Amino acid sequence: MRAATAVGATAILILVGSETNPPAPHARTSLPVDEKGSCDFDTTTDANAAAVSWSMKCAWSSGSSSNAEGVVHFHDDTLDGTTTMRHSFPNLPTQEYSFPIRGRYLGACDPK
Repeated sequence: MRAATAVGATAILILVGSETNPPAPHARTSLPVDEKGSCDFDTTTDANAAAVSWSMKCAWSSGSSSNAEGVVHFHDDTLDGTTTMRHSFPNLPTQEYSFPIRGRYLGACDPK
């Protein structure tokens, strides 16, 4: 596995691994975004299935929330997957967005 990126409403989570340094099979992190909210991140790496899944749950003091979940499958030098984001605001219907993720390994990063 090489890399996958999930982008949330106010945070970015990057998962990176290689054959000699694979990512942790499961990680959970919680952090404050600012004085008005916090986000919980959960990632799972399945090396046998060549997949990474994640979820992000953010809650704000205003009563709003943002959630994202997704999965990426690795195939040789390409990857594909989906991510879904949901935003809830008090007194409004929940908004949901889903979109595909596609990528291709271009080579090692320049060590500069």
